Amino acid sequence: MRHDHLSALSRSEARTPALAGALGATIIWALDAAILGGSARPPEKYYQEHQLLITENTLKTQDITVRKQAEQALERSHAALEQAQALTHLGSWHLDFASQRMEWSQEIYRIHNMDPGTPVDPQSHFPFIHPDDFAAFESAWQATLNGAPFDLTHRIIVQGAVKWVHARAEIQCNEDGQPQ
Repeated sequence: MRHDHLSALSRSEARTPALAGALGATIIWALDAAILGGSARPPEKYYQEHQLLITENTLKTQDITVRKQAEQALERSHAALEQAQALTHLGSWHLDFASQRMEWSQEIYRIHNMDPGTPVDPQSHFPFIHPDDFAAFESAWQATLNGAPFDLTHRIIVQGAVKWVHARAEIQCNEDGQPQ
């Protein structure tokens, strides 16, 4: 890389293991010293608020403060939701009909006494349903697939213990009326 044209800018070499290793190179900081407060190396706050973009032989920075603030707000909101679900023993789940991918909240995993993150699919709940309640569950689910609301109180069996749960579901459809 040639850096002769950077004489008016501050320069220093910074070895960033992950990035330099991936590029097999040393990254050259060529940033206006005024931006860096007169320092040849960006302060930690600068690292947190900027994303480094490398294009050909140029290192550029992009201010991503707003994105980072939005990510942090989303993380706080998610944590508050998990706390509220744990306090109320109310869980939630989402099913993507197209991919058949299902996601359970931490509380649904707790209710089923399963490790969070264990892969689940639409049939993962079936083994827990009390045999005497399975027909009612299946009937309610089929009605829901045809547009009826799903609202069912039934029993589940978790490690030999019977638990009562109240399940509600709402299917969202696209403009063609197909489940999403």
